[in-house]
Amino acid sequence: MTSGRMKNTRLKCWKKLLCIFVIVWIFNFLITVDVHMSQPLKHLLQIHEAQFAVNETKFLKNIVPYVTLTREERKPEPGKTIHNSIENDNAYASFFNSWQKQENNTLALPSPLSAFQQYYNKYGNIDDSVILYGHRRNSSGYLTLAIPTVKRPFNNYFYLNFTLNSLVSNIENKIASEVAIVIFMADFDMAWNKRTARLLYIDFRSHFDSGLIHIISAPSKIYPDLAILNKTKADPVARVKWRSKQNIDFAFLMLYSQSINKYFIQLEDDILVAPGFLNDIKSFVLRQNESWICLEFSSLGFIGKMFHSRDLFSISSVLLSNFTSFPCDILLGYIRRYMGQPSPIHSTVSLFQHIGRISSLENKMMPSVDIKFKGFGSKVPLIMILPKGEKPPAKFKTDMEIVPGYPPENIYTNNSYFWAKGIKKRQHFKIIFEKPLNISRLIISTGNIIDKTDKLEFGILKIGANEKERFYCSDLRKVVNFAGGDVDSLIQGIVLPSNINCLHIEVKRTQFKWLIIRDLQVFTDRKH
Repeated sequence: MTSGRMKNTRLKCWKKLLCIFVIVWIFNFLITVDVHMSQPLKHLLQIHEAQFAVNETKFLKNIVPYVTLTREERKPEPGKTIHNSIENDNAYASFFNSWQKQENNTLALPSPLSAFQQYYNKYGNIDDSVILYGHRRNSSGYLTLAIPTVKRPFNNYFYLNFTLNSLVSNIENKIASEVAIVIFMADFDMAWNKRTARLLYIDFRSHFDSGLIHIISAPSKIYPDLAILNKTKADPVARVKWRSKQNIDFAFLMLYSQSINKYFIQLEDDILVAPGFLNDIKSFVLRQNESWICLEFSSLGFIGKMFHSRDLFSISSVLLSNFTSFPCDILLGYIRRYMGQPSPIHSTVSLFQHIGRISSLENKMMPSVDIKFKGFGSKVPLIMILPKGEKPPAKFKTDMEIVPGYPPENIYTNNSYFWAKGIKKRQHFKIIFEKPLNISRLIISTGNIIDKTDKLEFGILKIGANEKERFYCSDLRKVVNFAGGDVDSLIQGIVLPSNINCLHIEVKRTQFKWLIIRDLQVFTDRKH
């Protein structure tokens, strides 16, 4: 009995020692992993924070001196409090709660915008002389919906007409008098501006006559010579010119709109509006317990950003004062923080969905969807509905790990797709045609058709010749990068060569998510 008890005691001790050893080993492993993993992460975070600090310092040093503001205490709205932030303890604290425009509302801008400054300050505002069609109402209402628009390579009037139809069909007659839709024809081609404005007036005449819609256009003299702008580390010259002009456009539209209604929302000319959007906006505004600068009703870019009209002068001053340095959505983050709102305030659902695939920047495609859009997922987003081309006889080859039941051939099958996992850099998917083709337009779509999950995050398209033995492409040449997981040669301005035998989709970076290649549309008719 005694020896048996001693044996059991020893066994229990050994078990406890073993457990202690395992626990110590696991603890040591976790510490080691944490040490090896946390240092690069900390380094990345430090780089990010340093970059933000540099940009914010630039903002305070280079932008604020040009803006006509007084640094007096910003008063909260009746019944609301100012946002408090831990940053109120640092040297910049006084800035975040102290931004108000001067009473005389005169602009003081950098020298490239001297013409804009003279134009605005001459009258103290932008008057009704800029109106092309329609008129301003005599009394102020609740909300201004502002839509800047410029010429695009394709489908421009369709987008604009669709957007207006979506807006007016979701504004009830009983509240229409509280709303104004201002369309800013902002293209440098004045003939296009006037022609498009005329078409809109014809299609929506009753809404122009009622004062719901009116169209404005800016004098060309207010713009600087964009040809003198140079590329930056982040952006080529074309993009710098595009975003610089966009900042000026947005500022002009805000300055014009500052006295129309109580609130102002910036939109784009290619959106779908959620049913009941005005009631949702009013309810969300009423639920705010603290004073705010910007409420956000979309998660994409500058779409659906709502401001008090009284703040538009200050916001536009910053856009103008730094028009070449930052895109508008980046500037908005600094403006919001500087004016006293530390964090974005998003509505629970988005009320404006992006539908346009074609950017106003030449040869740029924007197949973005807002997955927070009200009712999202109930049907295929309009941006995913594409023209149908041909399915030329072809064979397929890939070195990706195929998900069972989703073979490469599925890209030619309606309501199905190719699906792969473990996507690594340099893996490929090839389409080898049975005979050479002269392709006038090529569309390749990746990702889920509803929400774009499992898209090709970084990829390129190459074309090549086909050797005698099948499933081999030679003489591969890169033609274009995937944009948002898609390729559309027409929108991206790609002229494809003759006699194409092979399409080669190549992964440029390893991605954590799986990959869906959903569709391939080939057009050999030149009208596409």
